[in-house]
Amino acid sequence: MQGREAFALPSAASGALLLLLAATSCNRIQTPPPQAVAADAPALLAPGENSLDIGIAGSSEVFGAFGVTFNANTRHGLHEVVELQTSLEGTWIEMETSDYEKEHGRAHRGYYAARVGGKVRLFEHMALTAGIGLGHAPAAGSFFGTDFGLILGYENRYVVPYAHGRVYYSLPFATKEIPADWGLEGSGGLPPAYENTFGATAMFGLKIPVAAYRALEGKTMYNLYFAVGPAFIYPKSFFEHDDRGSRSVFVQAQTRFEVVFPSPRARKQAAAADL
Repeated sequence: MQGREAFALPSAASGALLLLLAATSCNRIQTPPPQAVAADAPALLAPGENSLDIGIAGSSEVFGAFGVTFNANTRHGLHEVVELQTSLEGTWIEMETSDYEKEHGRAHRGYYAARVGGKVRLFEHMALTAGIGLGHAPAAGSFFGTDFGLILGYENRYVVPYAHGRVYYSLPFATKEIPADWGLEGSGGLPPAYENTFGATAMFGLKIPVAAYRALEGKTMYNLYFAVGPAFIYPKSFFEHDDRGSRSVFVQAQTRFEVVFPSPRARKQAAAADL
């Protein structure tokens, strides 16, 4: 267990972690997605509408370390069935200090990422998402990732239940060497290897529109989001060598507060109606 936690520090700080990922006994370091937690309802913004939300998410492996992600997201309505999305986030990992760190100094436990993507409406209660992004961890290097998702939900003015499934693929680059003497069990004295990583998440949540009637009046409105679900991470070696010990499973939870700004057209229509 000590070996896993010791290696989790550089992996968490780099492209080696979904949020608080521990390196495995197979000397592999997994790479996270540019958006740590994906949890959204199917509704799109109307053309010309814009939104900004801030959120906090937590992720934990059973009996493992704990990570916290702070994020800011924007949405921009481009068309009746298309919206543009962006996100910025930072993740911090909390875990025990390893023996190596006690001797050589504490590793930076954070990584930072940005993503741009889109959401396309398929039906009233179903949408597709896709995006690309970059991330950087001061302790270990950088990573690039892409993701695809499917959202199902029942949109209404009161409480919107939804499910957001996502798959991603992430690749490390410009990585920094991690000392072999971190003491990873089963490493054979070799430094750990960064791996291209496949992952899947399934988030189940609620969106609560606050004063939804304000949208009909061309005014700013608000949404609250709450979601929880599992995350599964599989490095490339899992598929190449059937290395079952290299996969990881986490539980994630997220809450967000969103402000939706009406389109100029909606504001003009509301002003005209007041005359």
